[in-house]
Amino acid sequence: MFKMKREFFTAIMVAFVQLFQQCFSALASSSSSESNSASDKRIVFIRHGCTFANEYLAQPGTGWGDPTFQDVPDLRDSPLSPLGVRQATQLRQKVKDGNFPVALENIDLVVVSPLSRTLETFELGVWPEMEKRKLTPPVVALPYARERLYMISDMGLTTDELKVKFPWVDFDSQFDKNTSKEWWYTSENGWEDYDEWRPHGNGQKYLVPGEPDNEFEARMFDLVKWLGARPEKTIVLVCHWGVLEFLTGDDFDNCEVRAINYENLESVKKDPLNASSV
Repeated sequence: MFKMKREFFTAIMVAFVQLFQQCFSALASSSSSESNSASDKRIVFIRHGCTFANEYLAQPGTGWGDPTFQDVPDLRDSPLSPLGVRQATQLRQKVKDGNFPVALENIDLVVVSPLSRTLETFELGVWPEMEKRKLTPPVVALPYARERLYMISDMGLTTDELKVKFPWVDFDSQFDKNTSKEWWYTSENGWEDYDEWRPHGNGQKYLVPGEPDNEFEARMFDLVKWLGARPEKTIVLVCHWGVLEFLTGDDFDNCEVRAINYENLESVKKDPLNASSV
C-alpha cells in the first residue's frame, strides 16, 4: 500500500513539473514573439506640405508668440498652399524614382491624421503611385494622429464632409458617433476655467482654447500604443510637426519622410511601460 501511494504521488509530481515546463515555455515563446514583433515594426513618418497657416505664421507680426498675433477664422483646417502642393508633387516624384524609405509593395497600412493638409499630402505625394501599381493597403484616418490644437487651423471637418473630399479613406473604423462630428480637442467648459498655456498677455488673440500639455501627452501615448498593438509590420503615418517631435524627438520639414523602427521611437524609449501597455 505504501509503495502504491509513493508511486501515485511521484506520478503527480512528474505531471506537475511537466505542466510547469510547458507553461513556462509558452510564456517565453509569447514574450519572444512580442519582442520580435516590436523590433520588426517600422513606421514611415511623413510630415504634411506647407499650408496657408504655415505661411501666415511666417509673416512679420503674425508669427507664433508675436504680440500682434491674431488667429484667423478662414484658416480653419488650413489646406496646402501652392508651395505645399509643389512639395507634395516633388514627394510623388521621389516615390516614383524609388527615393522612398520602403518599397510601396511592402506597405501594410497607411494612417493619416484627419486634418485636410495631411490627407492632401498623401493624396498628391504617395497615393497616385500606389494606385498606379494597384496597391491597396488600408488607408485609415486616425484622430490620435491629429496636430496638437494650437489655433483654429488645427480644427477639422466632420467625417461626413471628409468622406466627400477623400472617398478612398476609412473615416469609420477609428471614429464613434461623437467623434465623427468633433474629433479635435475641445475644452469642456469653453473658455471658462481654461488655463492659457500659449503666448499671451501682450495682445495675442486666439479663437479657440488650446490643447493642454497633459491632454496632448496622453493622446500621444495612446497613438504610440495603438501603433504598437497593430499587427502590420510596415506602417506609413502622415501627420504633423508637433506629433512628430513628440514621437521621434526631432524636427521634420514639410514633406520630409523618415522610417524609424517602432522600438527606437523617442516616445517608446522615454516611457516604455506606458507605450507598451496595450
